[in-house]
Amino acid sequence: MSPPVGAAEMMRSANRTRVLDALRDNRAASRAELARLTGLSTATVSTIVKDLRQQGLIADAEPSGDTDEPRRGAGRPPTRLCLAPAAGLIVGVDLGENHSRVSVADLAYNILTEQAIDLDSGSTTDTRLDDTAHLIRTLLDRLAIAPETIRAVALGVPAPVHPKLPTITDSSIACGWANRSPGAELAQRLGIPVRVENEANLGALGEVTFGAARGVSDLIYLNVSTRISAGLILDGRVYHGAQGAAGEIGHIRYDNHGTVCRCGNRGCLESAIGAPEILRLIQPAHPDPLTIARIVELAETDPGTQRVLTDVGRAAGRVLADLANALNPAAIVIGGRLSAAGTPLLAGVRESLDRYAHPLAARTARVSIGTLGDRAPILGGLALAARN
Repeated sequence: MSPPVGAAEMMRSANRTRVLDALRDNRAASRAELARLTGLSTATVSTIVKDLRQQGLIADAEPSGDTDEPRRGAGRPPTRLCLAPAAGLIVGVDLGENHSRVSVADLAYNILTEQAIDLDSGSTTDTRLDDTAHLIRTLLDRLAIAPETIRAVALGVPAPVHPKLPTITDSSIACGWANRSPGAELAQRLGIPVRVENEANLGALGEVTFGAARGVSDLIYLNVSTRISAGLILDGRVYHGAQGAAGEIGHIRYDNHGTVCRCGNRGCLESAIGAPEILRLIQPAHPDPLTIARIVELAETDPGTQRVLTDVGRAAGRVLADLANALNPAAIVIGGRLSAAGTPLLAGVRESLDRYAHPLAARTARVSIGTLGDRAPILGGLALAARN
């Protein structure tokens, strides 16, 4: 019995992505090498390669003599393939409440240019979109690139996003995006297709593709910044939930007597350990106004800062333990602006995980600081755009 048409198309798309990812990761490979790297049959790889050639996405690689594939006989060596340089470019965008970062790359993830700008946290959503569109056009002009050569743009926003529901409906945690369609609105400004995704999910994609979780199929990515959120990758795919709110762990109740959160509930994890609260707790011990960057510096030597950040890790770890019991991830990666604080956060998360998670879930989950820092979402954006 043949699989339904939709299922067959999803399988073809997934296999195509595996071949393209293998070429991105290895720069060049023969068909036999691609079969080994992807786990697909040689016949399936040959069919995919034929289609990708016709689309202009792959080409013959320049011979280098550097291959792990054994030679058989005295004939010509197998043709090695690579991503075609002329196949088009991709753009990743990380649009936060007070910044916009844009990266332009080719399909092999070679970054051609990247720039970040500060945004006024009090600016309107339209202004932030206008400024971001202007930044993208500026970078393309700088590279003398015509917009039509861009295959896709991936936009990350600090709001619950579902790829099949372009309008963001949640008004309590959407950070200005409620009842807006950020992907469609940026696409209208640029004339380029735009995919939109939650910033934490892009952070997870970034770490899985380029960072601390490469090769991991089941991941919890903890974003520790102004917002507290998680990106979930289950069985190799980003998990969104019914409305895109999967991973919004910052709005799990942590303290019944805590302050009122912007979501309307009391004592949410985000209001207890988000960046504003961390700054409030540490500031009295220091005469000069503190910033997140300064907190990261103090984490290396200041006992008070280390104590607060360890407590932050314990609080986050308490929630992650329940999530680990439910999902049994292979890895938990701590990212976001505060992840650079490193050891105190990691120690606190590990302590709570060992204490509250099921022993098997705790043993299974490798906990680490992300290697990409606050660049994880922008790199995840490139990974998402490349899959368009």
